[in-house]
Amino acid sequence: RENFRYTLSILKQLSEQNLIEFAKEPYSVYFFTDLGAGQIKAILKHLGAKIIFILDHHSFDKKIIASIPKNIMLLNPHVFDIDGSTEISGSGVAYFFAEAMNQKNMDLAHLGVIGAIGDTQEKKEFVGLNRKILETAISQKKIKVQIGLRWFGLETNPLHKILAYSTDPIVPGIFG
Repeated sequence: RENFRYTLSILKQLSEQNLIEFAKEPYSVYFFTDLGAGQIKAILKHLGAKIIFILDHHSFDKKIIASIPKNIMLLNPHVFDIDGSTEISGSGVAYFFAEAMNQKNMDLAHLGVIGAIGDTQEKKEFVGLNRKILETAISQKKIKVQIGLRWFGLETNPLHKILAYSTDPIVPGIFG
């Protein structure tokens, strides 16, 4: 929507080697989503002169906050004493950032909900900021809440895998 050009790198973990490679690139702005809060020192070491956005929900050493320079923007629920393991996922943090950039992005709330489900933050119901994101997604008519079986991967996995990974309801000898 904002018409920005970008390059995307998908990583399972952010390593020092990744940062060394990123430092060789000609970009002046970097976004780290759903990772980076625990690697702030390494990010500073390799990308310290760049503009950095870290949109993450993982816990980190809060003592580092005072030493973060102004070119690094850390958006993390733990800064505000919000539990990033239950109340908001990385996709939820990214959603709130997008909404703050442009109110039209409210129609992306369902992506925050999907990410929270992927992070297994929905335990019969959403809490905290995840609840607010869900309510926005419902009001935008992007999600409809229904009661049903809690079978992970129902649309994409064979039945024996669904049963093996399911925990609700538990059928002894079959589930888990």
